[in-house]
Amino acid sequence: MALDVSITSDGTGGVIAPLTYRLQTEVVEISWNRSPIIIPIPNADPQLLDLGQRTVAIRIDGIAEDTGATLTEGGVDVADKQDLERITETWFPSVITFTVSGEVYTVKVQSLRLTLSAAKEVWDYTLQLIGLGVT
Repeated sequence: MALDVSITSDGTGGVIAPLTYRLQTEVVEISWNRSPIIIPIPNADPQLLDLGQRTVAIRIDGIAEDTGATLTEGGVDVADKQDLERITETWFPSVITFTVSGEVYTVKVQSLRLTLSAAKEVWDYTLQLIGLGVT
């Protein structure tokens, strides 16, 4: 059973109009990161400065068919291998919203890894997104 996950472009960058894809997702991993600054001070203990900034890193694992055709589910296109490749090529300048379990994150594409397994004969993918958190 796949998770109910969608990814939407705001229509900027190389995308002509806002697009939404449903992803065939098996695992979603969300990690929150903070980066406090350590300031070295000569002849004293270093100081730790936390500006309160945090980011979210999202890793999505799933399967992508190699159909080349548009499949829809509930009126939304289901992303296949070619759609995922297009997302990484043309959505980099776009603001992307990622939705999982009703939570909406504003993110950018960081990377995509595709793996073809002879045993499965479908593409496994790992899509990594990075952003500022829940919108």
